[in-house]
Amino acid sequence: MRMVEEGKTVKDTEWSLYGRGQIPSGERRGYLYRSNADKSLWKWKDVVFEAKSPQEAIEGLLAQRVSAF
Repeated sequence: MRMVEEGKTVKDTEWSLYGRGQIPSGERRGYLYRSNADKSLWKWKDVVFEAKSPQEAIEGLLAQRVSAF
């Protein structure tokens, strides 16, 4: 998983809801979106990143959460 540079902008209307998830603490829900224009771009809670597949996107998000501890 690779984060996309801040300078790269993608309109909100270009995203499709892929699914929803819950962070391990259960305190907040987030929605996972996939770009309609570039299928390798994903967005979760205003964080845009690249992943080759939905599985890689979810695994990358889980790894980010675990590494925060």
